[in-house]
Amino acid sequence: MDAVDPVVVESAAALARHLRQGRDRRLAVLEWFAEAGMAVRPGAARVPEPPIDAVRGALVWVVRGSVSQRLVEAAQTAAGSGEAGQDALYEAAGRLIETRPYRGMAHPTLVRAALEADEELPDGLDFKGMVHLVAAIGLGAEEVGADALAEAFASFGMFGLTVEDWAQMLGAADRGEGPPVDWGMFQRQANALGRVQRAS
Repeated sequence: MDAVDPVVVESAAALARHLRQGRDRRLAVLEWFAEAGMAVRPGAARVPEPPIDAVRGALVWVVRGSVSQRLVEAAQTAAGSGEAGQDALYEAAGRLIETRPYRGMAHPTLVRAALEADEELPDGLDFKGMVHLVAAIGLGAEEVGADALAEAFASFGMFGLTVEDWAQMLGAADRGEGPPVDWGMFQRQANALGRVQRAS
């Protein structure tokens, strides 16, 4: 009698742990992928990776349905429409958030500082700041303006800088008094869906 391949056994066990009736199988694939390489029990064989095409398909599904991806797509649709496009984007963002509330996490540096100072933990990311960055991706940083971008960067807690710090730096860059800002970076980094689809 031939023994069953341990990889087949562990793959079946991983699926059994994560699949439930009524639950999307793509979520089970992602949970299986997250535990791949670990032994679930001491002395057990390591959990093998799920098929890469299944992982890619699950990631594409998650990214495609995310609030951030839908906002980026709305921003790209609004590109070239001027102030009307910006108004439409912010209106679409408001509707999206009403149906799928966004609760961002506070920046780890701010959390650490609050814990060390025995203060209340900070709130999560300000959604309005996220929308400003999304608008810069689709409409261009010039359409959004330095003040809104300063507010956005500060709301993300980037480098622990305040709105005023960011406004001063961005203003200096605009006047040619500081290093230039590569605003094209927003557009290059915006295609998360494409990067997932191309991932090996």
